[in-house]
Amino acid sequence: SQEVQLLSTGDGPLQWVAGAYYFDGTAKIRPLNLVQGAAYDATFDEAAATPGGNITAITAKGPTRALAAYGQATYALTETTKLTAGLRYTSERRGYSYAVSGIGQIVPPAVPNDPEDPTDDGFYSPALIPLDAGTLPKRTFNKLTWRLAVDQNLAPDVMGYVSWNRGFKSGTYNLNDFSSTQVAVEPEKLDAYEIGIKSRLFDRALQLN
Repeated sequence: SQEVQLLSTGDGPLQWVAGAYYFDGTAKIRPLNLVQGAAYDATFDEAAATPGGNITAITAKGPTRALAAYGQATYALTETTKLTAGLRYTSERRGYSYAVSGIGQIVPPAVPNDPEDPTDDGFYSPALIPLDAGTLPKRTFNKLTWRLAVDQNLAPDVMGYVSWNRGFKSGTYNLNDFSSTQVAVEPEKLDAYEIGIKSRLFDRALQLN
């Protein structure tokens, strides 16, 4: 990830910050081995050599690319009153792919040791082979969010404030749903409203918020 910021350096009534953010990463499952009919710590070869034993190996990855640009400014309307406004535009692209492989007695016989059908051995593979795989379409989630706030100094060490913040969490795929039919989780939006007082009393020995 990388982030670049520009900040105001003057001592005037307007203070501001602007910036850009970039993230590129991938969540991975590599691999998840599900052992059946063999020792829990069996290797692929040991599971294949165990009668009825098998291992299902699953890998999955969910790449994420995020871009954001933001800016926030605080203006002193008076010596005791400040107004803050900020905007952030976020774009996140999510993907998902998975692969399932197996070794050993992948499919057991319909009826074990069936004398009427001695040729039914189910499906056995002495080597790790692919069983299923899928890549889902990439989804991009875009959102504009903001912050609005007013701060009022009521006394030298007492400040009252009100604010409205809109937050955003992009949609995503479930990394543990090894299916090509899954649908991406939709994004979440949050509006947070606050009103309160921040104070430091008794020569700043006590803080009450």
